[in-house]
Amino acid sequence: MLVNAGFFIIHKGIYKKLFQNKFIAYEITFLTFIVIIGLYVVVLFVSPKSFDVPILDIVVIVAVLLSFVVAWLLLFNEERQKRRYWYSLFAFYVVEGVTGIVIRLPFAREWAESETSVLFISSFFTIACLAFVIVSHLSLKNEKLKK
Repeated sequence: MLVNAGFFIIHKGIYKKLFQNKFIAYEITFLTFIVIIGLYVVVLFVSPKSFDVPILDIVVIVAVLLSFVVAWLLLFNEERQKRRYWYSLFAFYVVEGVTGIVIRLPFAREWAESETSVLFISSFFTIACLAFVIVSHLSLKNEKLKK
């Protein structure tokens, strides 16, 4: 249902300029992203464990590393002008990937289940949120200066 709602919004607004101010558009995108992550976290803690699908840790680590390589190649194959729009999301991507790898390493498993890790990971996500806002703002500011 959430996916259908997302596609409906994309379908209705793909050719329309919904917000005249780009800063507002970026902030709404940011807030939408935060809401989606929040819903994911709520579902993660509320859903029963019987729905979990066991996947080997090494498979997840390899998949994350491959996605890093693919993202890196795609990012630097873009034109320089288009590349800067992806920089703001890069902080989230790196934090999520590194977190996904670290919590699956055998020597970090005990640490990953402690309260310290939750604080540490939450701090990194907060820093990633701030980086998103700052990089988006600087990108928009540079775009305005060039015009």
